[in-house]
Amino acid sequence: MPRLVLVILLFSISVLFFMGKGSFLIAGYNTASKAEKAKYDEKKVCRFTGMTILMCALGLLASTLNEDLVWVEFSLYIVGIVIGIVGTNFFSKKKVEDINEAEIKPDDNKASKIVKIGSLVFTLIILAGAGGLLFAGDVSVSVGKNAVEVNAFMAAGSTVKYTDIEEVYLSDDVHYGSRVGGFGGLKISSGNFENDEYGRYKLYVYNDNDTLIVLKTNEDKYIVFNQSSQKNTEKVYESILEKVS
Repeated sequence: MPRLVLVILLFSISVLFFMGKGSFLIAGYNTASKAEKAKYDEKKVCRFTGMTILMCALGLLASTLNEDLVWVEFSLYIVGIVIGIVGTNFFSKKKVEDINEAEIKPDDNKASKIVKIGSLVFTLIILAGAGGLLFAGDVSVSVGKNAVEVNAFMAAGSTVKYTDIEEVYLSDDVHYGSRVGGFGGLKISSGNFENDEYGRYKLYVYNDNDTLIVLKTNEDKYIVFNQSSQKNTEKVYESILEKVS
C-alpha cells in the first residue's frame, strides 16, 4: 500500500509540472541566478521535469503490480533521467533573440557550457550506476553450527537457529507475490515480500533459478532463498536438513 501512495503522489507532482508550474521544486533551477534563468523557458523546464517524474511513477506502478516487471521499472527510471537532463539542458533554452541581454553577465555563457558538460557527465554516471544495479548482488547462505544465516544485496539478513525451524523443504512453485521493501534486479530479488501462502516473508533468490528452499520457523514466519544453481541449492538444503534432524 505505501508504494501505491507514492505512485499517486508522483503522478500528482507530474501533473503540476506538466501545467508549467512548480519550478521552485526543481533542484538547481530554483537556486540559479536571474541571468541564468533568463536563458530557459520555465514552462519547458517544468514539463521535462514532469516527464521524468511520470516515468518514475509508471516504473514504480509496474513493479508494484507485478514484480516480474522490475526491468520495466529500471528502464523507465533511466528513460526519465535522460529526458529530464537532456530535455532541460538542450531543448528548454530560449532562442538568442528572446533573451534579455541586459540580464546576462559576460561570464554566463561560459558557466552555461560548464553546466551543460557537467549534466552530460552526470547523466552518464547515473546510467552506468542504474545499469550496474540491474545485474548486481549475490545471495550468501552460511550453514553454521547452531544456526543458518542468509544474506543478500540491499536486504537485511536473517539468522535462524535450528531449534527454531519447524519445517524446511524444497519447492519450484513459489509465487513471490508483491515486494513490500527491498531490491529487485535482473540477477536477484531480496527483502520483504508478501503473498497469500506465506503472508509477509523474507526472500533472497537468484531470479534464474526456480529451485527454492522454504524455511518455516516455529513462529510461523517464512524465509525463502536459494543459490545460483539447482545443484548448489539442493546441497545447502541437505546440509540444513542434517542439522535440523
